[in-house]
Amino acid sequence: IDTLEQKYKLPKNALKAIIRLESCFNPKAVNDKAKIASYGFGQLTAATAKSFCNIGIKDIFNQYKNGECAAKVLSHQLNRFKGNQIKAILAYNEGT
Repeated sequence: IDTLEQKYKLPKNALKAIIRLESCFNPKAVNDKAKIASYGFGQLTAATAKSFCNIGIKDIFNQYKNGECAAKVLSHQLNRFKGNQIKAILAYNEGT
């Protein structure tokens, strides 16, 4: 996780906090109670995993691919909201 935070220039412990919040570090986590199901460490939707990282549903539980995709999405949200961590985390959580 620390390596991904460095690679994507994320604030220290930001990715770790997202993964803890989203899945409690469970790479097999599934949220099928939400309007759109989400999977793995970063609780990625199938559409987000595909569009941001070209990860199909068969690889969505791969902890390395899912973690890297979560880092990429969080980095995108931080850039989108000009570093505002609260807005970025809210957008990440909403999948927008």
